Amino acid sequence: FASPSVASILAGIRAAAATQTDVKTTGILLVVKNYTGDRLNFGMACEMANQEGIPCRLVVVADDCALERTKGITGARGVAGTVLVHKVAGAAAVAGKSLDEIVTLVDSVNERIGTLGVALDAVTIVGAETVNDRLDDKTIEIGLGIHGEAGLKQSPLLSADDMAKEMITTIRNYGRTVKADDGSSNVVPLFDKGDELCVLVNNLGGTSNFEMSILANSCVKFLEDSTTFGCKVTRLLVGSYMTSFDMHGASVTILNLSGASEELVTLLDAPCDAPAWITCDVWKSGESRTSGTERPEVVVAETGKESVNLPPVTLENF
Repeated sequence: FASPSVASILAGIRAAAATQTDVKTTGILLVVKNYTGDRLNFGMACEMANQEGIPCRLVVVADDCALERTKGITGARGVAGTVLVHKVAGAAAVAGKSLDEIVTLVDSVNERIGTLGVALDAVTIVGAETVNDRLDDKTIEIGLGIHGEAGLKQSPLLSADDMAKEMITTIRNYGRTVKADDGSSNVVPLFDKGDELCVLVNNLGGTSNFEMSILANSCVKFLEDSTTFGCKVTRLLVGSYMTSFDMHGASVTILNLSGASEELVTLLDAPCDAPAWITCDVWKSGESRTSGTERPEVVVAETGKESVNLPPVTLENF
């Protein structure tokens, strides 16, 4: 859980640059989660790369909504929303966008994204002599960091519906910063009623697919309920995108697509062959979500008579 060294980062930049035909016209983008050690080391490596003639830019992702904006000087942590930043930046690079154009797109993603996690068990680092017993069997922690950092608060166990409500409400209220025409900045809710959203439900490492599906269903139902927000979750991603060893928990990331450029949405939808990139549901049009349609139960009448007569099964030479 420590940042790589400046030398290692610089070696990676050089290796990536060596694969490009003309790196001076393309460049290298560093996507860094907002942690002090990462910002320091990646920042120094970025400066050294530029001094060597390798065009290099650095963008910082700070999507965690667990801590108050006024708390501390480091700002929000970078968590699972970074995955969506990588997706858009990677698709833009494949499409031939310039380094400056990619940075502009990434900034747009950063401006409209928020994440919050919940853990039933904290992470135990590989090689530790004892198991991390920060949380007991009846306690969860809302906003626990991916490295085990303290979260927003601890709580008694909640149902999936209540977890979804707690996380989504906190993310929305944390809000996003928008700039006015006069240059001032205001914090507004991350999304409003009726907005189009991309929701990523991330497995933090030790959560079963069964639990993940239940939580994802609760999130979609809460967001799309006309009595709450009436939003449209047009893109739903559920899987292990950013894990923390064996942490039993999940995080929810919301990217507001309303008002986003068509280019950003197209890049988000671009094909991707990364093994962990799983698109659970894409709902672009229509009055009802196909995957949310409950099929009626098929009732078979009991006539008491066999409709098909088949010979008994026999196994020969067994």
